Amino acid sequence: MKRVAIIIFLLVTTKLMAFDLGEKKNEDISDVQFDVVRSFDILDPDTGYSHRIDAPKPGSDKKIKVRVVGQNSWAYRIKLEIDGVEQDKVYQVTKRYLKQALDMASAYNYLRLNRTIGEVGKPPVAPCIDGEAPRPVFVDEIFEEPKNIVTSNEQWKPGCEVLEDRSKLSSEDSEQRSKLGQCIRSIQNSITRQGSLGDRGQIFRNLYRYLRPEEQHFAAMVFTAQGEAGILARDINGGDRHPEEMMMIMKVINNRVRNANDDAARRGREGDKTALDIALDPMQFSMYNQGEDNWRQMTYPGRNQEFETAIDAYMKFGSADFKPKPDVDHVYHYHANWMLPTDGAWGEGFRANQDNWELNVKVNDNLLRQPNPMYNENNASDRRKIARSWKRQRHIFYKPIDTDGQIVDGDDWHWTVKTPFRS
Repeated sequence: MKRVAIIIFLLVTTKLMAFDLGEKKNEDISDVQFDVVRSFDILDPDTGYSHRIDAPKPGSDKKIKVRVVGQNSWAYRIKLEIDGVEQDKVYQVTKRYLKQALDMASAYNYLRLNRTIGEVGKPPVAPCIDGEAPRPVFVDEIFEEPKNIVTSNEQWKPGCEVLEDRSKLSSEDSEQRSKLGQCIRSIQNSITRQGSLGDRGQIFRNLYRYLRPEEQHFAAMVFTAQGEAGILARDINGGDRHPEEMMMIMKVINNRVRNANDDAARRGREGDKTALDIALDPMQFSMYNQGEDNWRQMTYPGRNQEFETAIDAYMKFGSADFKPKPDVDHVYHYHANWMLPTDGAWGEGFRANQDNWELNVKVNDNLLRQPNPMYNENNASDRRKIARSWKRQRHIFYKPIDTDGQIVDGDDWHWTVKTPFRS
């Protein structure tokens, strides 16, 4: 009887506390604040960029609260209170992620949020099914995607029109930056429109099916740079982020595109490989591999990761100075310093000569991360220690290596690019 009474109470309470997405999009609708218990991404609508709000660690004195002040079709408008002081800035948060980030372990808080938003209007009701009485519709059932989703590969996605001439991109142009932030979200929304994030192949094929060539190039460079090197853009001593590591990933992609097309020309064929072909070439960039999660993190709508640095890298890439010349123009291989390719993967003789083949590259006269002298990167035990902390990690770039594990001259090197996801 006690259990039945509790169930009846919850059913009655949830019906009273359902809510509506209504027409009131810009009004304060709640004075209730909720504790942040999980980290989440917030979007600054003025700049188009997002950043991470880290949840306070257990036992910490830090307090972060959220107050919902409005909504549109896909996001809540919120204000943050940090350590008792509410900020004036209004941010947007994808509805699904906000619910996950707040103290929703408590059914009371979950219902309370529904109630306070529901006060703006009449709760929506699902239609009768098989003669059953109508029931309230809750937030998980009425999540809406952003409007203006474009899936035509001939139309510009919102914000992406600035890609029409990449030579005109300037990292000093804040309007272009904002547009490119909008562009990456538009691409995410487009490629996930007709496919589940559980269907890796479908999402990859949508990159070809729904994007213009310029948008494909942008997505390939930004997704890959962020997924492969996002953590390495962080300054180990704090402070600014550095785009150079991401730019070098873009350089590897660019080198492979040029090499593949030049190699086709040497064989009397038309070279048609693109940056997207290179990025999705199987078993090349690990973030796209089957079983990896980074590709999903990059393409999930509303979860923008930290694309700001990757976009900065993209805008600077065309005019960047890479050294040493000419070797840097023939870098096709790299790996993280916490792992080591086998001779079977990179050719007999690679392991014996790897130290001599490493290329210490510079981007705009800035060295990339250097090895930590406390750890021997050729030692398996030390590599396990390196893997435990992003501050010890770096990428190692190499001169061109052929399948026999030998250094080759210039572009006298080639491999077959597979494009299984082209439609």
